[in-house]
Amino acid sequence: MEERTRGIVLRRVRYGDTGVIVDIFTASRGSVSFLAHGGRKGRPASTALAPLAIVEVGFRWRPQRTLQTLDDAHTATPYATLASDPAKMTTGMFLQEFLYHALKHEVANRPLFDYIVTGLTWLDRNGSGVANFHLAFVIRLTRYLGLWPSAEHWREGCVFDLKEGEMASHVPAHRFWLPPREASALPYITRMTFRSMKLFKLSRTQRNAILDAVIAYYRLHVPGFPELKSVAVLREMYQ
Repeated sequence: MEERTRGIVLRRVRYGDTGVIVDIFTASRGSVSFLAHGGRKGRPASTALAPLAIVEVGFRWRPQRTLQTLDDAHTATPYATLASDPAKMTTGMFLQEFLYHALKHEVANRPLFDYIVTGLTWLDRNGSGVANFHLAFVIRLTRYLGLWPSAEHWREGCVFDLKEGEMASHVPAHRFWLPPREASALPYITRMTFRSMKLFKLSRTQRNAILDAVIAYYRLHVPGFPELKSVAVLREMYQ
């Protein structure tokens, strides 16, 4: 029986002459790798399957297979500016790489799926002032992944233990921790939302330091999370 669901395209790579392998985070099955067959030689299987596209897909679920066959796909929520605005394109490139690694092993999680769709739609439909969007997005994403950092117990002089995800009164035995100055900013930064992010006046140095800490946190808590190639481009965009 055919199954239909919405999904977010995380990665797309060519397969043979006419096919593509597409990794999609679906509302009903979580992260799924699909094989999509194309038409003429050298032509992509579907223009709907661009990275970060919000799509509706149809397939027959075969649990014994690691690579499912995609029967059809079409755009569920079209973007207006995400593929044309330089700042949003750079942010999107980072989010695509980030989400691919963060969600690689995720099962179905409807609140998580809805959060990502809401975030991408918000980015597409809002104008200027998106320099902090990537920070707000990936920080709040931790809540839906069960990785929310416990920053509410901050006290003067505390460090933040990245491995434990909580404040500590003493420096831990390992090297994964933030010193008091950076730790003191966490209660402030974790309050950032899409609506309030314009109010957070961050310098380039501060923005980069926060991003470095967040990526280090994900690398400790998400198996196989690598260094991200798109970070360098993102740093240049938001100076």
